[in-house]
Amino acid sequence: MVFNFNNAYTERVEIISFSEQYAGYGATVIMDSTNSLRKQYIDKFECKAPGSCMDTTVKLIGGSSLNDVNCAMPHFCSNCNIEVCEYGPMGQLLCGTPKPCFNY
Repeated sequence: MVFNFNNAYTERVEIISFSEQYAGYGATVIMDSTNSLRKQYIDKFECKAPGSCMDTTVKLIGGSSLNDVNCAMPHFCSNCNIEVCEYGPMGQLLCGTPKPCFNY
């Protein structure tokens, strides 16, 4: 899933919810606010079933952010990571140390 905002007045994505087993397995969610004066955010990211966010990556680019992660049990979101990223001077994507969804 890619949310790419260009000069957008959009404030947020209210919720991204993986509610069934393995629904988001291996998914990559990208929110890019690089080209927007308003910095968008994901209000809630949910992993509601066993394996629902297994091997999932959330990339927050250009000042976008994430308010709340709901991962009730560690096995709901094993190897799920959230990365805060920016584009470097040569256009390469530079990401900080990934943070586990369960402890976010």
